Amino acid sequence: MDVERTLRQLERNPDDSDALAELFEAVWSNAEQLERFVEDVHVDGVHELRNDHPKWFTRHNVRMPYPLGVFEPRDVREVKRRLVDAAEQGLTSKPLGAAYNFSDTANTKDILLSMTEHINDVSPVTRDTLASHAESDLWRVDSGATVGRVNRRLWGHGRALLNQPGFEKLTFIGAACTGGHGSGIRIGPLCESVTSLRLATIDRTGDALEVQIEPSNGITDPQLHRTIHPQIPLHQDDSLFRAALVCSGTMGVVTEVVIRTQASYRLEERRTLRKWRKISGQLENLLADDSLHSVHVWVNPYDVENGNSCVLTTYHRTNDEPKGERGIGIRCGHLELAHRIIQILIQNNPRSIPNMLESALRATLPTSKKVVMDAPDALNFGGPNYFPAEAIDVGIDSSDTVSAVNDLLTLYKRLRDNDAQYVTAPIGLRFVGPSDAFLSPQFRRSTCMIEQPILRKTPGLRNTLARALDLLKDKYLGRPHWGQWNNLDHVDCARLYPEYDAFRRIRNDLDPRNVFRNSFTDRIGLTG
Repeated sequence: MDVERTLRQLERNPDDSDALAELFEAVWSNAEQLERFVEDVHVDGVHELRNDHPKWFTRHNVRMPYPLGVFEPRDVREVKRRLVDAAEQGLTSKPLGAAYNFSDTANTKDILLSMTEHINDVSPVTRDTLASHAESDLWRVDSGATVGRVNRRLWGHGRALLNQPGFEKLTFIGAACTGGHGSGIRIGPLCESVTSLRLATIDRTGDALEVQIEPSNGITDPQLHRTIHPQIPLHQDDSLFRAALVCSGTMGVVTEVVIRTQASYRLEERRTLRKWRKISGQLENLLADDSLHSVHVWVNPYDVENGNSCVLTTYHRTNDEPKGERGIGIRCGHLELAHRIIQILIQNNPRSIPNMLESALRATLPTSKKVVMDAPDALNFGGPNYFPAEAIDVGIDSSDTVSAVNDLLTLYKRLRDNDAQYVTAPIGLRFVGPSDAFLSPQFRRSTCMIEQPILRKTPGLRNTLARALDLLKDKYLGRPHWGQWNNLDHVDCARLYPEYDAFRRIRNDLDPRNVFRNSFTDRIGLTG
């Protein structure tokens, strides 16, 4: 393939979908030639910021002024000791999980506790303190355990998560505590699998305190707990539990959770390319189909070939053995190279973006007639997780899905035509059951989570995300995934979350000295 000739062809005709498809096929099949080519092409902002200056702390998606101290506690005792040391000096503290969040939930100027290095065990729960009514096959997950680690441990024992996010490198607790969700209209978000949690905080006297929090009819026998764990107070209170489930690190360090699990299972993945106008008329029936485990939809934000294309993916439980192969766009490697090629197109030929997205959607279609995978593999997004991007992820009532997507399409067309601002990734739709957690995006409604990633270095990225989020929260009472980019303030929170005031009161009780205060808690009105 002559890369330069193909790029020149796209400059002359951005609608040449064949040339674009040829270019991206080369990313996977002829990476060495493309590497040599892009090394000779100067593109502003192609290379991600790599600032090793000690004034900045950078890890994955997190970038902030370097805190006074960054520690990797080896156990909960050290977590408590670090919290006490900080509190005695009048400093704040924040826990950090896998650092793939786009928001400021973990930002701190003082003490950062990185939880993934040592506090990451996953183990079956013994019945030494369980109440007689507690179900079996409960598992304990530590603060730093990633979804991938949890999946591997469970699968080895014939078990699986009730729900899981699409990226295995997130910590389970970090995702659950910020509103992470997975997929399945009859399956609640991650926090709904949690039956008990432990929280380390600082009390009014400045002493470290680890408490165990459960609903009123919790899994733990209070008398047995007092005998075996007298140093850890047990609180079985519905409001306290529902506040702590999605707390985003604002009231303490969630050191561990106990989760319900299910028997391991497999899913058949069926992907088809269709037009959004057709899928939008079928969506209600799809979501009502009890035979489906879950539904995903990825929508091209732009009209290509008489309509907005979308990839509809349905998942069906099956007893079949794993077989088949996902599309190259899911299995893809050479992601840094692909991103650099995309940046060349964005900077020099933005009119090609609609066709670029069309080609990307087509690349996710399977190469075999039937694709069956173990559930953790099927629910993992694969290669697209690794593209450098920022994103919003907003929960709306599932009945408003079609109207909301159509409004986003109108917004994106206006931004392109009037401001030359483009969206450089598909709109993602996943459907999730309701949650009772006070600050959950899925609070007490069946929810469509609308995710909009935009590749980094896309001109106007933050403005586009803000415009999309404002539309969804103002017109559809959209509630954001707290780990994704958001601009909410205390007025938004009071309007969007019916139990916001109750959450704030409980947070203040658990963190009376504001040890876990940061720019995020100030912004949404919990502190400051």
